[in-house]
Amino acid sequence: MGEATYYLKANNCTEEAFENIKKFIIEASEAQDYWQDNREMEIAGKRSEFWIGFGEKFPLTSKYLKQTKNGDTMLYGGDCNNDLAGYLDFGNTDYGELEDNLELLDEKLRYHACVWHFANWNGFANFLKSEFGLKKVRWISDEYMNPFDVL
Repeated sequence: MGEATYYLKANNCTEEAFENIKKFIIEASEAQDYWQDNREMEIAGKRSEFWIGFGEKFPLTSKYLKQTKNGDTMLYGGDCNNDLAGYLDFGNTDYGELEDNLELLDEKLRYHACVWHFANWNGFANFLKSEFGLKKVRWISDEYMNPFDVL
């Protein structure tokens, strides 16, 4: 499976928002593990059981998914197998990566993580705006840029 480093930058981040965003990323990482461990529930016809368990364990991530679409399809409550691929991947928080990769400098949030190379951070960016009041949230994958262009 291919990976890429994704970079996100946003304005208007307070200390309180920063701490809550950190909690959200940790929760989303745990939600991704839950999804990976239980995605076969879709094939077994247990979609509603998946979402009940998911909603109980991951309330903030559920709120994010309720605002995020894959094409025209809302993610929360839908297919719990392949449709969530790339929407819960904000990096691995198990090994201290979050503390190393998330920073707040002069009200600017900066975050980067190694994720699946087809991850989609549009919903993540929109959620940071709607939930935490961030402005001018933008992201890029190192697959879509040439570092020599910035030299």
